[in-house]
Amino acid sequence: MEEFKQALFMYNPNAGKGQIKPNLHQVIDIFTKAGYMITAYPTQRPHDVTDLIKSFGEKAHQQDGQMRYPFQLIVVSGGDGTLHECINAILSLPEELRVPIGYIPSGSTNDFAVSHTIPKNPQAAAQTIVSGKPIPFDIGKFGEEYFSYIAAFGSFTDVTYDTPQEIKNIWGHLAYVMEGARRLPSYKPHHMVVEADGERIEGDFLLGMVANTTSVGGFIIHSDDISFQDGLSELILIRYSSDTFQNLATLNAVLTQDFGAPGLVYRKVKKVTFKSEESLAWTLDGEYGGEFTEISTDTCRSALSFMR
Repeated sequence: MEEFKQALFMYNPNAGKGQIKPNLHQVIDIFTKAGYMITAYPTQRPHDVTDLIKSFGEKAHQQDGQMRYPFQLIVVSGGDGTLHECINAILSLPEELRVPIGYIPSGSTNDFAVSHTIPKNPQAAAQTIVSGKPIPFDIGKFGEEYFSYIAAFGSFTDVTYDTPQEIKNIWGHLAYVMEGARRLPSYKPHHMVVEADGERIEGDFLLGMVANTTSVGGFIIHSDDISFQDGLSELILIRYSSDTFQNLATLNAVLTQDFGAPGLVYRKVKKVTFKSEESLAWTLDGEYGGEFTEISTDTCRSALSFMR
């Protein structure tokens, strides 16, 4: 009998509308037929994914003169937050233990999956994994933490982690839009000094983000400049104006993706440092990322491989 490859399959049974549950048998069968012995684990609590990946890292063994992770593949199913846990856990391991990732999206928005054209259907996503090969992709670094597709501050970023999960499940990315519209009168600008690859940018901003994605909260970014393997991220800053009509024009420029508009700053960057007098809340991959007066981001080229 041919020896099986070992795969660790972690899934969040409560992500999105729970669409992974009725597909579990078929998904596991797809991996089995492709020669994988699956160890399946439904997450029980926050940080389960992190703890499990790290604990198996402690069980690494010597093989052919090199340390090996107990699994040849890590598959994770959930939303962007579940994937965020996964990449941070793997990047905490020594480089020789960082095995490829297979991602089966089952959250409410799944920006990472949209950017990387990963099928929404769990069975189709599983088939993509077993039929694919490991492709290295860039990963963002935020202080000592990592993010798969976005780090952002300012207006609308709090919406991503404050919008109730049950509302996200029902309305998807429209939930973010509705919550953002409700909060619009309370938003205020933030004075920032931004140093991007040696360039100093200072001003009052409603929003700032470092991203490596074509989808933010379900909003599609159409740009030929975006690459997931060039070692660069996209810096987008939305300037604030005391003129309400100018703010509306800038927001319209965002919607129409006119990145050359006066109120927008758009750069391709590797390293960025953000400084502010007040402590600002950040979101990482749609989850709360902490509050800082100064924080730096970096783009780690080809840091992890995904099965595509």
